[in-house]
Amino acid sequence: ACTTKGTRPGDAWGDIAFNTVMVEVIREIIEQSTPAGLASTVPGQPPPWSAGGPENTSPQVLTPAVYSDDLAVPVLAETPSELDQKMAAVAVGVLDAFAARGLVPNMKRGKTMARLAYRGRGSRQAYAQRFGGDAVLATGTNLARATGVNCTTSYRHMGSILDERSKLRDEILTRRNS
Repeated sequence: ACTTKGTRPGDAWGDIAFNTVMVEVIREIIEQSTPAGLASTVPGQPPPWSAGGPENTSPQVLTPAVYSDDLAVPVLAETPSELDQKMAAVAVGVLDAFAARGLVPNMKRGKTMARLAYRGRGSRQAYAQRFGGDAVLATGTNLARATGVNCTTSYRHMGSILDERSKLRDEILTRRNS
């Protein structure tokens, strides 16, 4: 079975069922990305109450974040080309995890997006290459008749604008003009 319809807004049972499925999707994303070297990590920090001892300074995995039916999977890379490769691989894993459970995300621009922020050497060239024409991250999948995920540098979520440089200018202008 496969569905392209969401749950009815306000339907408690629908939200419970959807979130039960999302737990499994997130679990699969973590289980598949960690051994493949796609899981992003940050250096571990000792707890604030410690005297700086080595209690737990091992790298910490950044896990996906979910709010309602929105999913954000953090991906870190050393170079722009590595980021593109990792993002494509993570996107395939995410789409496959949904498809395995009979869910088809809306692949239209503005709905399912990869929000990219290049940094460091080669970032200007990467921005020009990625956003100079068709800003689609090829995944090789054919989910919902889409062969890639649309890319953006900013994303509007529930009225807020998330910008790749964390600037508030567009957010302030949008709220002032509304």
